[in-house]
Amino acid sequence: MKKIIKPIVYALLGLLVLIILVNVIKPKIQTNTRNVSVVADQLQMEWREVIATGVSDNEKDRIIEFVDTFERAIAQRDGDKALSFFSAPETDEEQEGLDFILGSDYARDGAKPLARLFTTAGYNFSTSAHYVRNVGAQEANVRVIVDELRVIPSGGEFVGYSANVARLIVELRETSHGYEIVRYYHENKDGKYEGFIAE
Repeated sequence: MKKIIKPIVYALLGLLVLIILVNVIKPKIQTNTRNVSVVADQLQMEWREVIATGVSDNEKDRIIEFVDTFERAIAQRDGDKALSFFSAPETDEEQEGLDFILGSDYARDGAKPLARLFTTAGYNFSTSAHYVRNVGAQEANVRVIVDELRVIPSGGEFVGYSANVARLIVELRETSHGYEIVRYYHENKDGKYEGFIAE
């Protein structure tokens, strides 16, 4: 009888330890999954052939290569390199937008400006993938549609990250030195540097 009771006691103790471990680990898993906000429908990034209108195949390939290089600078979170693809600001509003991104709007008395791009709320995001979707001539410029898979740290009620596919427009013009970005913005928005807003 003692030989039978001993294994049963050990089995029950083992079961009790297993139940305790499951209950201790389970809340930690649930807590971590609450920190990521992802809607599956917003993460569709299938590859598709680039649609091109009003540009030759050779020009399409050069434009895609230019935009891919720009997107790699964004993925590396290299603000100086990403901004080097842009044409010079042409209006006071564009200059103010650039000054804001660079942080030079608040740098006074020779203080070194601290750039907001990729560092402060509203401009802090990273990209893990992008696809050029469409290249089309539009008057003197070329309009390129790009989908970016963006990961954005939360600055609100919860600590974590959200991810979504953002559709952006990159407007280019060709110069004697190659292409330059005239405007970069979210679809249905506007502004020379609006695309750098984290959304």
